[in-house]
Amino acid sequence: PSAIDNRPLNFNEFESKINKILFVSATPSNYEKEHEQLRAEQIIRPTGLLDPIITVKPTKNQIDDLISEINKCTDKKEKVLVTTLTKKMAEDLTKYLEKMSIRVRYLHSDIDALERTILDADKEGFLRSEISLTQTVGRASRNENGHVIMYADKMTDSITNTINETNRRREIQSEYNKEHNITPKTIQKSVRDLIAISKKTISIKQGIEKDIESLTDSERKKIIIELTKEMQEMALELNFERAAFLRDKIKELNDKKTH
Repeated sequence: PSAIDNRPLNFNEFESKINKILFVSATPSNYEKEHEQLRAEQIIRPTGLLDPIITVKPTKNQIDDLISEINKCTDKKEKVLVTTLTKKMAEDLTKYLEKMSIRVRYLHSDIDALERTILDADKEGFLRSEISLTQTVGRASRNENGHVIMYADKMTDSITNTINETNRRREIQSEYNKEHNITPKTIQKSVRDLIAISKKTISIKQGIEKDIESLTDSERKKIIIELTKEMQEMALELNFERAAFLRDKIKELNDKKTH
């Protein structure tokens, strides 16, 4: 029927044609759980890094507490990542933190990344479901000192299940490290400057620097594609300063298109 209608198979049609299938997921959903016959877990990381410790705090005075936690981390040259439920909340929080002399940037859904200090964690829904919380918590496991703070006045099932699952993984990882004498260590990655950028010039692949104004449409399109790829990589590596810079540069290039 899909060939007659010139369309892809719908999901039910696709399912009817499956014999054996392998699901690969960092956070399996209910569908995978309902259909699996066997699960192989990859819990141990080559770096020895553990899933983070999770702390739940009340929402009262959460902004003041957040600022205190930010200061603790920045004193140790660490970064803090905050999730909010709405874009407006991200913007308002950014403005407030700026007034408190904190270096801060907000990123909307334009860049697909999740963060680690969680405001309003008890507001059930897609953004605070067990799967979503588990994915968010996983971002903090890239750092040896990574930890998660959830601000919540009630322990929802999603929060409880996320904490239990994280503690289960952390225990397995810790025992493995002890058995193999592994000391967890954060991987230090240098920023990959595939394309050198300044306000006035851009270095294209051959290493030739050109004014943005003098780029041809094909050069501009190619650079935008490469910058977009790097921006997404930087966001995944939690290098949000670089990602935000690249986002602005992409916008500048798009604004300079010839007509």
